[in-house]
Amino acid sequence: MANEVASGLDALVERILSDAKNDADNTMDAAAKEAAAIAARAEQAAEGIKLDYKRRAHEAVDSIIERSTTNAQLEGRKLTLTYKRGLLDEAFSLAYERLCKLTGDERKKLLRSLAIREANGGETVSPSKADKELIGALLPEINTELERAGKAPLVLSKETADIDGGFLLIAKGYVKSCSFEALLAETRSAEESNVAARLFV
Repeated sequence: MANEVASGLDALVERILSDAKNDADNTMDAAAKEAAAIAARAEQAAEGIKLDYKRRAHEAVDSIIERSTTNAQLEGRKLTLTYKRGLLDEAFSLAYERLCKLTGDERKKLLRSLAIREANGGETVSPSKADKELIGALLPEINTELERAGKAPLVLSKETADIDGGFLLIAKGYVKSCSFEALLAETRSAEESNVAARLFV
């Protein structure tokens, strides 16, 4: 009887242990499968993150290249405009030098026509030091033209104006500069857009 009990007990223990082992094996299998599934999902997520970072990196590189290209183009335009502006300044600087170097009949014609065109009549003419004698010699002829136009004659100042060439017309309410510098500034204002259109293409 004792042997039968012992034998039944052993069988029970063996069955319990076997069931426990089977449960443990099943749990381990399920855990292994879950772990594999988690690892697969993690790997898939990591791949997605990697692809996202690659996409972002490409976008960042493209953005940097685009920005750098735009900046380079703007800088290039700026340098080109600066260079062309320099050419424009040089062109008018040379024109001013040539204007100041005018002599003889060309200078007489310029001063005479400038005085007749700009005078309202009755002003005092203050010539540049370079043009004092020439204006004095031209004044009778200029005044004759002004009288024909119904304007009062000009009076020659004893003082010279601090200008390179040309003269000032001085009246009670104003001083009008007919200097070569003012003449060129007026011409530049009128012609600059035409010159710039040829240069800034």
